[in-house]
Amino acid sequence: MKRILILYSEVMGYTKACIDQLASDFNVEILMFQLDKLKLTPYEPDFRQKNVTFYNKSKFSYYKVFFKKCLDFNPTLIFVSGWMDADYLRVAKHYKRMGCRVVSFADNQWKSTLRQNFASIFGRNYLHKYFTNLWVSGIRQYEFAKRMGFKDKSIKYGFVPQTTTYSIHFSKEEINVGE
Repeated sequence: MKRILILYSEVMGYTKACIDQLASDFNVEILMFQLDKLKLTPYEPDFRQKNVTFYNKSKFSYYKVFFKKCLDFNPTLIFVSGWMDADYLRVAKHYKRMGCRVVSFADNQWKSTLRQNFASIFGRNYLHKYFTNLWVSGIRQYEFAKRMGFKDKSIKYGFVPQTTTYSIHFSKEEINVGE
């Protein structure tokens, strides 16, 4: 059974729908964390599947306890919702070094701003320290990933969560890694 660690910012209804699909369609065990200290909405997900374990990250007041929970789970695949949390990045970096596939969702659009151009020149390797792949939703996000130095084969296309439906499609390629 595959073990998927999901390090997420703020879970919404459409996110829960995607996790429910993943949990029901594949033979996977999921451990999911949510950043809940500065939540923007009162939504609290209710995961009822036996193969999904969900925590608010604030339950783990010390990084070592949070990290140990991730280590004990021993994931075969990791999804990270971005690069805003230092603890998530530390976990991602550890597992990437161990050869685990670590995928980040990227909704950043390439707009050719001064900051983005600077990052594309001097910070191309920054995201590579943490992630093996970026999963993007559109052509501008794809361009962002390319400018950050990700090769075509490391960019996954089709991450399009929506408020009333969902259209993240998990394929066997994304889930059955390392087989």
